[in-house]
Amino acid sequence: MERWEQLFTQLESEFAFEELMTLHTAAAELSRAETSRISLYERLRADAGNEVELLFEAGRSLKGTLTICHIEWLLLTIAGATVIVPLASIVAVKNLTNRSMVEPAHDAEKPHGEKKPTGRPSKISADLQRISLNSVLRSIARDRSYVRVATRGNTLSGRIQRVGIDHFDVQSGGVGEWEERERTESFTLATSYMDYMTVA
Repeated sequence: MERWEQLFTQLESEFAFEELMTLHTAAAELSRAETSRISLYERLRADAGNEVELLFEAGRSLKGTLTICHIEWLLLTIAGATVIVPLASIVAVKNLTNRSMVEPAHDAEKPHGEKKPTGRPSKISADLQRISLNSVLRSIARDRSYVRVATRGNTLSGRIQRVGIDHFDVQSGGVGEWEERERTESFTLATSYMDYMTVA
């Protein structure tokens, strides 16, 4: 009888171990599946308010405080200056944390359970999230702000004159009175080739 008790005890231990391993495997697969659905935007959004270092083509890099994280663009604060960065221009982010913050579920999905965000609270409101990169550029143009635009291989300075659906014009050169404009040049830049824009 003692031998059977030992056998049953051994079988129970083996079943318990197999069940534990199955749970561990399922948890690992679930974690991998959740990670595969996380975007760079959601990773960056969780780091809003922290210092980040962004890497671009041609060896450029920026390090500053991530003030706003939009699905199309970021706003960095660097030594008091405002820098607009299209999300698509980022090649890599140095030492980004493992946290992420997903968008909350839509109202229609709430009965099935709303997905809670992880990480820090977002630094951007729902209204601001609707402001596209082109809207930001048009606002800068209206303010007549002086900008420095870093493109993939070049840097231009001046004021934005007009903004199209996929490009914008920068009037460079004279930045003083209107009569100085005759000594200026105009450049039309493809928005997709802008790495970042520093706004004075």
